[in-house]
Amino acid sequence: LPWKTLEDKGLTDPQWVKRIETSLYADWNKIRILIDDIDEWIINIKDSDDTIYKNYTGRSNKIVLRNLALLRDYAPAHKIWIRIPYIPRYNNDKDVLRTKKRLEDMGFSHLEEFYLISIQKRIVQIRDSFKADNYKAVKYLQKIFVGVPLITHLSS
Repeated sequence: LPWKTLEDKGLTDPQWVKRIETSLYADWNKIRILIDDIDEWIINIKDSDDTIYKNYTGRSNKIVLRNLALLRDYAPAHKIWIRIPYIPRYNNDKDVLRTKKRLEDMGFSHLEEFYLISIQKRIVQIRDSFKADNYKAVKYLQKIFVGVPLITHLSS
């Protein structure tokens, strides 16, 4: 892990807080190796409904939900923060409340609702121009916004 190398060389302060922001759409083994070293997990869940998730990202959320359940079992609850977006054209208030309830039922309490705004319309236009190929749309956006903090909201 990069910070382990930096810590070994004395180039970091062990008191630094290490946070990761992720959708958890990854192989569990890649997530598992980080658990003991991450101080705070910020999870962008998008939506717990598989159809909404698929319509938005082009992929199923089954991996995300499975990894979230595993993370709950391995990491202390106070280290896990979950963000639930209101996504224009994809979900609504009822969907967000349903997702929030599902996460509470799973034992999560640090939940934040937020609205995707600003470049959302442009992202949708770009994605539509790539015929819903989210990967190509995200790569295009990354080229445009080089050096700008950007949550693509299209990738998982």
